Amino acid sequence: MQGIGKFGRWRLLGFVAVIAAILSLAAIACSDDDDASVDDAQAVLCGDLESLDASLQALANLSSDSTVDDLKSARDDVGTAMDDVRSSAEDVQDAKVDELDSAYSELDNAITDVDDEATLSEALAELQPELDAVDAAWDEAFTSAACLAAPTGEATPGATEPSETSEPGVAGSMDITAVEFAFEGLPSTQPGGLTTISLNNIGVEDHQAMFLKLNDGATFEQFQSALQADETGVQALTLASGGGGVNVQPPGESGQVVYDLTEGSYVALCFVSGADDIPHLAKGMIASFEVTPSEETPAEIPAPDSTITAADFSFPDTALATGEQTVQVVNSGAQNHEFTIVKLNEGVTIDQVRAMFATPDEEPTPLPGETPTDEPPFTSAGGFGALAPGEDGYMILDLEPGNYALLCFFPDPNQGGAPHAALGMVGSLTVQ
Repeated sequence: MQGIGKFGRWRLLGFVAVIAAILSLAAIACSDDDDASVDDAQAVLCGDLESLDASLQALANLSSDSTVDDLKSARDDVGTAMDDVRSSAEDVQDAKVDELDSAYSELDNAITDVDDEATLSEALAELQPELDAVDAAWDEAFTSAACLAAPTGEATPGATEPSETSEPGVAGSMDITAVEFAFEGLPSTQPGGLTTISLNNIGVEDHQAMFLKLNDGATFEQFQSALQADETGVQALTLASGGGGVNVQPPGESGQVVYDLTEGSYVALCFVSGADDIPHLAKGMIASFEVTPSEETPAEIPAPDSTITAADFSFPDTALATGEQTVQVVNSGAQNHEFTIVKLNEGVTIDQVRAMFATPDEEPTPLPGETPTDEPPFTSAGGFGALAPGEDGYMILDLEPGNYALLCFFPDPNQGGAPHAALGMVGSLTVQ
């Protein structure tokens, strides 16, 4: 876990860091019985560490209207997860959880000492040193348990299999539920044609369901191998093109898009990384499905209330009204593009966001009156997954008034895999 709100959690990682992490998460079954038993114990510990990570994130990301009592309740969930880590670590010879146990005890005591009259923000600020200590100790424990970076060709303990697809889908709609870390309800086959794709995030982390359509003759296995072979992600994306999907939804939120699914093989992925900087697709949020010919009468194309056209490499500055509306998205460029919508925090300007992505290696400059922070200056607000050149789709939006940004993180094959946002693909979106 790289921090509760560490800088690398939201900086310009895009597909690049995602694929680099996948290199260390290729799982191939072991055949030796003794090795298998050791791997089983490691897998249990890695799973328990992941659960501890999720409970810590839930604690650190309580809603702003939460109370100290809610904080202490979340602490109890962390304590239960820590008990599981202690138990499973007993069966792993090289596990180093003593420092994690000690750091957790310090955090537990600090939460006990928090004034019941304190606000949540005051409490979390007071707890930051203990949270950072747990963070660092978690990293050491996760590494010592070999949850990352297994030797090439060997199993990675705790690595998760791709999501399993469900029964065949219904023409005209796809209803997907995102959890940690799988897509539930994703059909094994889906009739083609104009389709309303819904993503309901019932997890505790942000999730997306981005669709990529495999090129004719390319297989899911080839796509996975390409992900592991090229840390920029460019090689894998030569095997596929944008195929729709719903972009990042925060916990408890849902989003809808409308897209004309054409016959062929598709991959659904979640490129989002949590506090540990491990992309969700490396934990199981990747699956394949087939789009088949439909015998149903084609649905009518929605009448858009507005249109946003992406180019190489820009979004237009856009203004939308409040209320539910249909927004057409068009890719007029020569490369794949996505439409990621984020809501800017109070006081953050679009120029600051553009500067941030133009200089991804520099620390952000705090706003006047603020102290440096590792947290992103925005929150996820949905969007459209992925569009191939010349394609279009529709987002069903109902955004609150405020200032937003449109971002694209697809890597440029001509720029060493640089995400498009680093090349200027950051647009202003105002809702009023």
